[in-house]
Amino acid sequence: MDIGRVILLRADISGEGGAESYMLLLCRALVESGWQITLLTSNPGKCKLPNGVQLVCIQSCLKRKTSKFPYIARQWCLKNKGKGDCIISLDRNLMQDVLRLGDGIHAAWLQVRKEHKRLSFWEALRHKEVLKNERLALSPQNTGILWANSHYVAQQAMKFYGFPADRINVIYNGVDTSQWQMDYLPDLRKYLGLPQSRWLAVFVGSGWWRKGWDIAVSAVHYLRKEGREISLVGIGKPGKGLEFRRITNSCDWCQWIGMRKPEELRSYFAAADCLFLPTRYDPFANVTLEALASGLPVLTSTNNGASELFPQDASFVKSCEITASASRWAEALDALVENRNLDQQRQLCRSLAKQYDLQIHIDRVLKMLSKLH
Repeated sequence: MDIGRVILLRADISGEGGAESYMLLLCRALVESGWQITLLTSNPGKCKLPNGVQLVCIQSCLKRKTSKFPYIARQWCLKNKGKGDCIISLDRNLMQDVLRLGDGIHAAWLQVRKEHKRLSFWEALRHKEVLKNERLALSPQNTGILWANSHYVAQQAMKFYGFPADRINVIYNGVDTSQWQMDYLPDLRKYLGLPQSRWLAVFVGSGWWRKGWDIAVSAVHYLRKEGREISLVGIGKPGKGLEFRRITNSCDWCQWIGMRKPEELRSYFAAADCLFLPTRYDPFANVTLEALASGLPVLTSTNNGASELFPQDASFVKSCEITASASRWAEALDALVENRNLDQQRQLCRSLAKQYDLQIHIDRVLKMLSKLH
């Protein structure tokens, strides 16, 4: 196969979140495979790109009320795309051979908020530009292949925008399993300042309502009323509202400890009995695979695209409908951590994670690109 050039589109690469980390990972993988990479952005910040990546900065537009990046990027691509070049968008743009929907379908997320009466009329107006760009990006005329990270997202792309099913490629996220090897160490709880209760559930995610912190607290509260000795710890950016503080401060068996680096998160996984993430909307929560790679059982919602990886009737991973009652969530949590074979369960978790190792993910991405070239 002849190796060509990949033009990556990403409006803002100045952040330090999961999207930026994945972009750098993709760049490295493509460079190592021999592809020439041109990264088009409007805000590079202090991002350190791998050697071999050509950075092109176009007119900065992120500070404007209405971002013009999709339009400016399209003009640049029309002038500079050569024969055999492949355009991959990591945003919602107007010209791409491949559009990666790492953030899912924005219209679907807004619908979730609307159904729960958490989207005011004025706030909905502020999302009109994003929805407009999403509609244009998901037009078959502007996108060749839709790269979804779960069937959950693929179905939403068809439902909300009618994108053709035969042009959707689902490639699940991957995890570097070698970075998450750490045995269960309950003695870590004292060192980390965590409760010394019999069970400890850890919740990881920023955006407490979307991730379902209130659901997790209610379920653990239900179990404690049933006589179970269990505590809950939340990790991520704390909420700013009164509602978050009321929920978090309502009891002494749950606490929110803020953001933690990946190397620190491994220690919390090693001290916990399960990851509990009843998220209301997650195209694919990477922390699901990270927990499994650590040998940690997982309870999440079917609104997490990563739940598609769970074997049916497995004892070490479970999922519930987001509309499930607190008692149903509590029952699933109880079944996950009660009377379990610790060593066997952790082995099964790691075995599942290895099926989605990062290198397997990269190989699938390169295979997709080779078919387009």
